[in-house]
Amino acid sequence: MKKTLALILALVMVFALAACGQSAAPAAAPAAAPAADAPAEAAPAAEAKTYKVGVAIYQFDDNFMTLYRNELQSYFKSLETDSVKYDVTVVDGKNDMAEQNNQIDNFITQGMDAIILNLVQTSSADAAIAKIVDAGIPCILINREPQGDNGDESYAGILDNANVCYVGADARQSGTFQGEIIRDLPNKGDLNGDGKVSYIMIEGDPENIDAQYRTEFSIKALTDAGIEVECLDDQIGNWALAKGQEICANDLAQFGDKVEVVFCNNDAMALGAAAAITAAGRTVGEDIYLVGVDALDECVEMVNAGTMTGTVLNDAVGQSHTAVDVTVKALNGEAIDNYYWVDYVKVTAGEAAAAPAEEPAAAPAAVVMPAAGTYKVGVAIYQFDDNFMTLYRNELLDYFKSLETDDVKFDVTIVDGKNDMAEQNNQIDNFITQGMDAIILNLVQTSSADAAIAKIVDAGIPCILINREPLGDNGDESYTGILDNATVCYVGADARQSGTYQGEIIRDLPNKGDINGDGKVSYIMIEGDPENVDAQYRTEFSIKALTDAGIEVECLDDQIGNWALAKGQEICANDLAQFGDKVEVVFCNNDAMALGAAAAITAAGRTVGEDIYLVGVDALEECQQMVKEGTMTGTVLNDHIGQSHTAVDVTVQALAGQAIDNYYWVDYVKVTK
Repeated sequence: MKKTLALILALVMVFALAACGQSAAPAAAPAAAPAADAPAEAAPAAEAKTYKVGVAIYQFDDNFMTLYRNELQSYFKSLETDSVKYDVTVVDGKNDMAEQNNQIDNFITQGMDAIILNLVQTSSADAAIAKIVDAGIPCILINREPQGDNGDESYAGILDNANVCYVGADARQSGTFQGEIIRDLPNKGDLNGDGKVSYIMIEGDPENIDAQYRTEFSIKALTDAGIEVECLDDQIGNWALAKGQEICANDLAQFGDKVEVVFCNNDAMALGAAAAITAAGRTVGEDIYLVGVDALDECVEMVNAGTMTGTVLNDAVGQSHTAVDVTVKALNGEAIDNYYWVDYVKVTAGEAAAAPAEEPAAAPAAVVMPAAGTYKVGVAIYQFDDNFMTLYRNELLDYFKSLETDDVKFDVTIVDGKNDMAEQNNQIDNFITQGMDAIILNLVQTSSADAAIAKIVDAGIPCILINREPLGDNGDESYTGILDNATVCYVGADARQSGTYQGEIIRDLPNKGDINGDGKVSYIMIEGDPENVDAQYRTEFSIKALTDAGIEVECLDDQIGNWALAKGQEICANDLAQFGDKVEVVFCNNDAMALGAAAAITAAGRTVGEDIYLVGVDALEECQQMVKEGTMTGTVLNDHIGQSHTAVDVTVQALAGQAIDNYYWVDYVKVTK
């Protein structure tokens, strides 16, 4: 098979597993690193153009496809330029093929420029694809592969149509990796020493080829190694945590200590199985083994902690980015291949231990849940049009969903403050009127924190502040609105650390950033939002890390880029034109601006790592790849997963009536070559 090695790790695991490989992915118009080509050159059209893309998901109520579609939307958004926009419509097939057929008809009627299709039923692929092809619309099939007469890569609906392709991962590989995780244990999974591995299998959706292959090939990896196996039970869990818990609990009650290995077709069911294992008094790694697929954040942490034997990374980021890249390629009128494959990756204790520690990510089984009921949670985001906060809020929604049980549900309402404090104040008033049980607040203006928090506290509602920290008289951890209120807290990362790490990346270079040898580092600074303390701290502490090391610095320019790629490109281009070779380092408060700066650097004929250095913050996937390739000096991981999970965990803790701390901090991590 042709393997398109895409970005193979979500941010939480970037250091644990193989690095990204977007260079092997289809060269997408505005996609491929904006740093490599000026957006105007990479755009599908020279003039302003909006491309309509319809995305049909088989079912929204699926953890993996939620990660996938959220990342897909975020990545489309990140590729937009002043001249190219993407109007992306995502619809829920509700696991109903008739519903999805109607949605496809609507997409065609609406004149979509491309359709990304995650089929409800692969057996219905012929009719669905035929309609799209007849309408002259490129069709990118994702995640659920229609099978041809000869298995993979043989489906006529793809082979016979130049504008139809499939983007996915080979589920046989994921099943094989599950089996190999057990095979490679010292006892090869045979805990009781009776010469065979006795297991239970919890399958996903029997219609999905992934479930079929994972079930078959996980066991085949054992038998191919000469290991005798015994299947105690094999049941359908339909990808659901609750079903995984139910099936595993019943099997442990029925078969007791005979159960040596629990195979789950995905991590959601593995999380449920983990809860059942704990409830049964069993201990993973001692008297039972547990493996899943997806490398969900919680499961990576469990592998690290030894409470799960292993999982397999089903790369939502890599697959969604490849799907977008191919879509953009089709929109360019370029030829596309029939099939694009993204590799799975084994995740075991050795690999997971190397990942950045993620404070919040306890398994749902370990989260103290509130009493039975539906809890209304209001989430006020300062502005939806922000790459990092888009990743953050999407992950927050997913994590709330993953924690639900049959008895406990979370009704989460997320609103866009539109960077307008008056708008956000109205939203807070509405949340109070609606009787929210908790409010998560990402302030538009931290200077307005007092009034906003007072309203929430007076209403008796727990308030979890995120991402934008209100400062007290003594800086961090001194704001009285938090210290004086037991149900108010702040969850975030210390931006001073991120700035320090940026400076240290330059400090640790052999020449300490002094490319021209004149005894000082001459730099330009591209700042974010001057209202945001993160921007202030990153600006200050990146330079402080150099001066504290005795390095002389010269600031050639310091301008506000407001977190935007286009502004980063504009400022950097102007500074390179004005200061020329004097510019040795470009500091950017975030990666979006760094991507813009990278485009300007390339356009100016400069080469990162040779005659200029470039650093950012956020560890966006594109920037991680650029760091690997040497086209960006370094970036700093701003862990949206860790922060959003901590915010949810703290919210659930408050809803359970437990005491919460004043401050919760999630570390940044340096990313260098």
